[in-house]
Amino acid sequence: MPKKVDIAPSSLAGFPSYYRADFTPLIGFVMNLGAKPEEARDVAQEAMQAAMRRWPEIEYPRAFTRKAAERVYLRDVQKARRVREAVLNDVGRRAATAPDVAVRQTGERFALELLTLLPSEQRAVMAWTIDGYSCAEIAEITGHKPATVRSHLRHARRRLQRELKARKEASDGP
Repeated sequence: MPKKVDIAPSSLAGFPSYYRADFTPLIGFVMNLGAKPEEARDVAQEAMQAAMRRWPEIEYPRAFTRKAAERVYLRDVQKARRVREAVLNDVGRRAATAPDVAVRQTGERFALELLTLLPSEQRAVMAWTIDGYSCAEIAEITGHKPATVRSHLRHARRRLQRELKARKEASDGP
């Protein structure tokens, strides 16, 4: 259970408008990391709560909430997903994960599916990039070297290009 923190309303000046403006884009960011919509909403909410608790000291709210969301997602949601998938394997995963053709045909779902093929570091850099951050900004926020961020981005783009090409060739047939 999250600990209750008393915050003076005067110290929250600007937070409500920031929350309204950035909550939905933050959910999209978390989905780009690989979360399902309901997971992304929970993670975004927890990140916004962290931002509210530290609001007076935050200089860059968008970067703060995205970093917080990334940490929450990697810590909690991926752990829970691994446990859930192990259970599903034991009881017959095929029936539980039958593809929903209508959902998979949308461009957004297709893009999210492709992002899940990437290793976590590459997927994270792509999520930050999709959200409008430059490699230098991503490096500063995540603590990586700019060259490392650029390398992850380059490898992610190449992997996605190869996957798209392979899928196109497979759909064109012999």
